[in-house]
Amino acid sequence: MKPLRPSPSAESSPLRRWGIFCLCLLWWGGGAVAPCPAADGQTLSVPPAVLPGLPRLLPVAPGTAQECGDLLRAADIRPQGLEFLFCRREGANGQQRFTARYRVRGSEAAAVENVLRERCRMGALVRSLGIWSVPEGEEGRLDPSALHDSLPDISLPSGVEARVSMGEVPRPDVFASERADWARIAWFGVRVDLPLASGVAD
Repeated sequence: MKPLRPSPSAESSPLRRWGIFCLCLLWWGGGAVAPCPAADGQTLSVPPAVLPGLPRLLPVAPGTAQECGDLLRAADIRPQGLEFLFCRREGANGQQRFTARYRVRGSEAAAVENVLRERCRMGALVRSLGIWSVPEGEEGRLDPSALHDSLPDISLPSGVEARVSMGEVPRPDVFASERADWARIAWFGVRVDLPLASGVAD
């Protein structure tokens, strides 16, 4: 008796697509959080109290205080088409980091990817579980010493590099199975995570 194999369409099932969409929405930020269908047919949604703390893939309001600024620009990395959104302190005490977030339209994402691969040694984006992202362990690296002038009052841990990652911001019913299809994708997100020394004062 032959073993059962998953259907070829299993990867593109509505449940899987929505699950991936919701996970990436929380990771990259999308400005809104949709309910996610669970395996039992019920829906899972993010409690309203959590929403203010979620990152959003939207520019901050003019005049809003920035804790750390444009980290890529501080390192003289300025890919055309990449839009800086915000930078803020994230994480719990002892494991805090500055996280800078950016976005780029799908039509310009390949050019930004090339710059980050060249300047930050980031791995190429691959399509996994229906979305384009940097494989785990292949994030780019950025020497914190390049950021000292923009963060003069911040104690950065020695020997630790900032991590640079990039990925598709998924939307329902938008598929790009080949790189040539990236123009169909509204936005790709880019983030830079810079670990901070423990005990950094607010």
